[in-house]
Amino acid sequence: MAKVRRTSSSVAVAEPVETIAITPPASEKQNLWICLALAVITLAVYFQVSGFEFIGYDDPDYVGNAHVCQGFTAQNLQWAFTSGEAANWFPLTRLSHILDCSLFGSKSGAHHLVNVLIHIFGTLMLFAFLQRATGAHWRSALVAFLLALSFFRCLELET
Repeated sequence: MAKVRRTSSSVAVAEPVETIAITPPASEKQNLWICLALAVITLAVYFQVSGFEFIGYDDPDYVGNAHVCQGFTAQNLQWAFTSGEAANWFPLTRLSHILDCSLFGSKSGAHHLVNVLIHIFGTLMLFAFLQRATGAHWRSALVAFLLALSFFRCLELET
């Protein structure tokens, strides 16, 4: 590609233009590494939930519910969006439980790992938002990291 330059005699002279290879800026590469580290560390910390059972506190109301166990049907979709059972209205949570039961049955570890993946996604979204809002890579990573680990042994339930 050439750049056109006018000379004093009004004659156009073409000069070569240096081409630049398109590569992500260093900050984008850094962000990818930070995201990978956040995901791996969070998964490593919470992977132990794959061996946990359901608890008797409220899991029967959500995972053991007959609508959830039956899978996706027109009736269960309607129920998910209209039900106030267990004093809650949260259709996306109900749909998530229906999907988990459809995919994994009553294997509690798989249900818990899906929640870990959702937690990782939330952590990465927080990092992306803070990094774009502030431009501070490491401070944003630290806040996201603290969120990622904030639920570790945060609430102990007695069964």
